[in-house]
Amino acid sequence: MYTYNEFVFGQNLFLNKELNLRVHDFGLECRYNINGKKFQLDHPYHGGQVAGDNLSVILGHSITDDDNNPEYINTVRNKKEEDYIKDYNEFVKLLKEELLTIKGTNEKMGEEFDKTIDDLIEFLDSTSPGFYTVEISS
Repeated sequence: MYTYNEFVFGQNLFLNKELNLRVHDFGLECRYNINGKKFQLDHPYHGGQVAGDNLSVILGHSITDDDNNPEYINTVRNKKEEDYIKDYNEFVKLLKEELLTIKGTNEKMGEEFDKTIDDLIEFLDSTSPGFYTVEISS
């Protein structure tokens, strides 16, 4: 197995392991390009893991990775929240709108799907964005 780290600005779903796994299991994902930055809710390399049995989920902007990247440490050191926060807040607004659009549309997945959407919106409202890493395995 091959493993590397993504350096991300956003909200770390690993803080809520159960929600992290449900978001992954339901395959909730989206991508927006805002001012040249790709913001996403994504599951890189299905089967990848953050730690233990917690599956990898990126919620935010993946800035860089350490996959044969000699500038990784310098890039991490030089990043500032103010470089991302305005665009990230726009991403969260768009993400919530999209989540509310799909809520209640999947009878096959039922109430657990809608609860996951509600819990994800609550997570977005109750936690603050910042820098974090996601371990990805292929």
